[in-house]
Amino acid sequence: MQEQEGIRIIEWKDLNKTKFLLLNPAFFFGIRLFLYPTSLVKTRLQVQTKKQLYRGVWDALFKISRQEGVRGLYKGFFVNSFGMISGQVYIITYELLRGSLSDYTPAFKGFVAGGVASLLAQSITVPVDVLSQYKMVQGASEALGNQDALRIFKGQSQQLTTSQIAKTIFMENGIMGFYRGYFVSLMTFAPSSAIWWSCYSGLLPSLNPALLLGFPLVMLQAFSGVTAAVISSLLTNPIDVIRTRLQVGSRRTFMGEVYHLLRSEGVMGLTKGLSARLTAAIPFSICVIVTYEFVKKVSLKSPEAKINRANSIS
Repeated sequence: MQEQEGIRIIEWKDLNKTKFLLLNPAFFFGIRLFLYPTSLVKTRLQVQTKKQLYRGVWDALFKISRQEGVRGLYKGFFVNSFGMISGQVYIITYELLRGSLSDYTPAFKGFVAGGVASLLAQSITVPVDVLSQYKMVQGASEALGNQDALRIFKGQSQQLTTSQIAKTIFMENGIMGFYRGYFVSLMTFAPSSAIWWSCYSGLLPSLNPALLLGFPLVMLQAFSGVTAAVISSLLTNPIDVIRTRLQVGSRRTFMGEVYHLLRSEGVMGLTKGLSARLTAAIPFSICVIVTYEFVKKVSLKSPEAKINRANSIS
């Protein structure tokens, strides 16, 4: 392990790869299950037009639970779970690339590795997102006032299976229908990932004095994760709104959708879903980084490394 002013950094080479790659998706499935409703709410808030069905995060959670039941909060969860495959691609790429940038600052390593890892993972994530987002708005697309999403469900009971939605998308747009918003997804998630890891990796080492004063490392990790989540969410939410609308059926170009949104809803339309995104991103970042650090600790392969794992970060 590499030391940096009292903080021990767990490197990819220090890990039992088999143990890590088995534990990581198992833990993260639990996190995804717990936080999925906030992702569904964010999508519905971003898709709805001026016809306001939901007034905010808590209003949406209450109305969905009341009108569609608890199962309504998990629409699209099954197909969304296939995104865990891209999660493995993402984290392996991140670790390998970060390890190859040993001569650079932690913030720079995090920025480059986080951005590149996201670029590779999006090839798997985007088709999963497209299908799961249609499932998320299914049954509510008319009330949301989004005509683009309504085309998929036109003349249907609006309770289509995932395979039926996939068939409809393919019939309308071919294979490229599953990559709707692909480039805007790259423009959203690659910068978001790069900013997140850069902020986290840059901030955490600066908290060494707090560690020496007795603050638990897990608390410092959580604080760094929350700070990174807030900064990345604020900077990338506008493009996330455009991405979501493109993926649920808009036939406009990226700039065409930006113009349409600004003309019909004003600049504030670009902040849609921000509260839901922060509501999801903050606990998600805490859960993800604390869990990720824990999984790395228990996956250390050398006895010497395990002796010091209580003071380790990735």
